Amino acid sequence: MKDIVISECVDVRTGKRHQRGEVFPSDDVLQIDRLTKAGCLSPSNTAQAKAALAEREAAEELASRASRAAERQRLAAAEATAAASSKLNEAIAALELRRTEAETAATEAEERARLAEEAATASATRVLEIEAAIAELARRQDEADTAIATATARKGEVEDELQALEARLAQASEDAAAARKKKP
Repeated sequence: MKDIVISECVDVRTGKRHQRGEVFPSDDVLQIDRLTKAGCLSPSNTAQAKAALAEREAAEELASRASRAAERQRLAAAEATAAASSKLNEAIAALELRRTEAETAATEAEERARLAEEAATASATRVLEIEAAIAELARRQDEADTAIATATARKGEVEDELQALEARLAQASEDAAAARKKKP
């Protein structure tokens, strides 16, 4: 867009002074609008300048909206991550409690087994009952180990979901940055 100087003015970008009748070479819509309002440039292109200014303001609004949307997505991802982490920590704590109980029960069973061995000479039936108790504790230990393995696998899934959410957040941030770069 070329505007004709009708009153001496200065290009604020370059500091160059322009005389009446010269072509003002700036494409800076805000500067052209300012100089036109000041009576330095011919108003022949003010409609174009206003249209360009409106386009610039629309681009800035679009970039602002994209930035706000990216921030909302980042916050949602952070909340989802925190919730998933909290649930996972609760599950792990419960499983660790069960494992501790199973280990305590196993220790108690070992003590009962020792006492049973001492009493084995007195009663073979008692020995069989103790062996059954040990088998049950081993089964519970296996269940606890299986539950821990399941929780560990779920933790991996949650971490994968977290990485996917972080990738989406990074993409949204890149999109917002690209939108900001595109504004005139």
